Amino acid sequence: MFKLKYVWLIALVMSLMLGSCSNSPAISQTTNTFSPEITFTTAVSDAPDPVEAYLVVIDHLLENRRIAISTRKYLAIDISKLPDFTSSAKERLFSELEKYNLQLFGKTYEELKAEGYAESGWSFPNGIFIILQDIRLKDEIMTLDAAIYLDPLNAYGLDDFDVTWKDSHWQITRTNITWVT
Repeated sequence: MFKLKYVWLIALVMSLMLGSCSNSPAISQTTNTFSPEITFTTAVSDAPDPVEAYLVVIDHLLENRRIAISTRKYLAIDISKLPDFTSSAKERLFSELEKYNLQLFGKTYEELKAEGYAESGWSFPNGIFIILQDIRLKDEIMTLDAAIYLDPLNAYGLDDFDVTWKDSHWQITRTNITWVT
């Protein structure tokens, strides 16, 4: 079991390294569909890339809440709880998130608060704050927790839900909304 985890970790690191260095034509546009009324478009490659899974999750959080993104100035993503998230993976993630035309931060809530962007009580005026946390990655199924905060009375969390690598792209295959404010 321990050796299998090491092999998976090495394969994941190698795929991240190869994926971030490649300008290969193997990357194409694909539409990921979660439900009849929500469609996500993300770039995908032949191998599972966790960054693409996180993008599908972020798109889901933003689209599912039907947030008026144009009324916001900031998008902050707390990636501090993502194991082995490299600086090149962060760079790729934030490059893809530029499509929202918001000022992007890769900070924790405490860091945003210390810099004056956030207020007490999970309030992030003019912004959207998202927390991503991996639980496990097994057999091309990533299980994670995610939460989105706008202000203390407008937030929700998804705990222990699955994003699955299927048909050459990541899809949300199981969700549990466990709390809403």
